[in-house]
Amino acid sequence: MRINSLIAFLSSLIVGVMVFFILGSKFTGYLIIPLVLIGIFLAIFIFYKKIPFANKLPFKISLSVLSAVVYLALGAFILIYAINYPPEENFEEKLELAVCTEEEYKNGEELFVLFNEFNDLFNSLNIEVEEDELDSYAVEFLENTAAKRESISKFIKSKDIAISTRPAIELEDNSFSEQDIQKYVDAIVNFISLELVEVKTLQNQGKTSEAASKYIDLWHTVDAIISIKNTNVYYAMLYSYIVTQMGEYYYNNQEEFKEYNFSRISSITENILEKLDKAYENLIVADYYIIKNNKSEVSQFFKWPFFDLNATMRKYHSYFYSMIEWLNRPYDETITYEEPLEKVNVFDRNPFGEIQYAEEIKKFEIALFDQVIKNYINKKTEIGVYMYAINYKRNSENIPKDYKTGGEVQIKDYDDAVEIFTGGIDSREKKFQILK
Repeated sequence: MRINSLIAFLSSLIVGVMVFFILGSKFTGYLIIPLVLIGIFLAIFIFYKKIPFANKLPFKISLSVLSAVVYLALGAFILIYAINYPPEENFEEKLELAVCTEEEYKNGEELFVLFNEFNDLFNSLNIEVEEDELDSYAVEFLENTAAKRESISKFIKSKDIAISTRPAIELEDNSFSEQDIQKYVDAIVNFISLELVEVKTLQNQGKTSEAASKYIDLWHTVDAIISIKNTNVYYAMLYSYIVTQMGEYYYNNQEEFKEYNFSRISSITENILEKLDKAYENLIVADYYIIKNNKSEVSQFFKWPFFDLNATMRKYHSYFYSMIEWLNRPYDETITYEEPLEKVNVFDRNPFGEIQYAEEIKKFEIALFDQVIKNYINKKTEIGVYMYAINYKRNSENIPKDYKTGGEVQIKDYDDAVEIFTGGIDSREKKFQILK
């Protein structure tokens, strides 16, 4: 029994030292626990014969059980150590987080104030844009908001702007709340809608040339809006929405605009999908870095071999990088990522990291991939067709891509128009007609 006590003492010492190095200096206080146990074992070992109750059977059984627990714990630790050895080395990160300046964030705050003022004015007039764009109230409505809309447009086009919505990776002092973000998004939607109402009003008044100029100028404002740096899902969705709105407006008014040259905005419209892709890419990269920060904090509590930070983050990196690749090439079936394990047990390599990865990827598949990225992909071809319509007279050979198939959209050429079919030759899901 004395030998068992000695072995238990030495085992406890080894386990205590290992625990100390695993947890790190932050948890030095916890070292008192194995030290107390060590002291007890040492005292029993030294004074075994002098302590009357130590010779009794219940105590001997308890001591044997406790010794066995220590042996088993040490054996399990050695096994986990062997399974996870060596720890994974650093890997090359291809996802780069854009860095914004404090001045850009301050400009974002100032723009938010301008949009708040616009929204208050917009709501106070109490006129529904869609229903009243052709009646007598439209002119008065436009006149009452003209100065505010002009100041917003000038500010956006003249400043480098960033919106902070992720305090974990951005400036916390400049970060907006969810409620603020929703107000901001609503204000931009109202702003663009009202600008298009003005274009339509000018057309209805027979001022087609002014309407075309206003539409062209609005594109410059839209280009500046989608250049605002942000990492929020609502903004990425907003950008694709207002670009679709702008393209759809031209498509529905081709007859009125057919005499006008829109080459002044070709540099915007021909590259608009790249900018939208970048907005969604920034969102994806931000999600990755938020997870990275979170896992770095976890690794302060659970160190290797129980939690391998590099192995865990390599899997997350694989997933988010594949999502960006899929964003650009949704038709490419060779794009893959490291699938989560279906079942994880304690003797798998990096089990704690695998459990977290499996649970969180399921959430991202639903919240980000299915509800956001897929919806944008479904809109990309349509946006490309709208931009092709705007640029058709200048560059009819720049046929848009069908992002469902990876090839070009299907085109039928007629004397006065071209018809475009999306979805591939065997899947004509939607037809567009562009006037020559």
